[in-house]
Amino acid sequence: MGKTTDELVETAYQVSPHPNRRELDMLLTTGERFSMSLMSMALFDLGVPAISFTSSQAGVMTDGSHSSSAHCRCAGLFAYAKNSIADALWS
Repeated sequence: MGKTTDELVETAYQVSPHPNRRELDMLLTTGERFSMSLMSMALFDLGVPAISFTSSQAGVMTDGSHSSSAHCRCAGLFAYAKNSIADALWS
């Protein structure tokens, strides 16, 4: 699994010699989603209530500087997480 990011970047450069930074960021989130889903499954099997969130689901916002964002705002995470976890885990 440790080479997924490298493989995604390599594929992007095979498709485009100068990939758009936003689209490269979107591509790399597939690896993040893969990892967080597996982690959530493993934790759940160990008896730990767990659910994965994308950054937007968690309320994490950046400044729009793709691949080098320095600013972050976390908004609405707790309200969203509380409702989503309850719905996903205890329904």
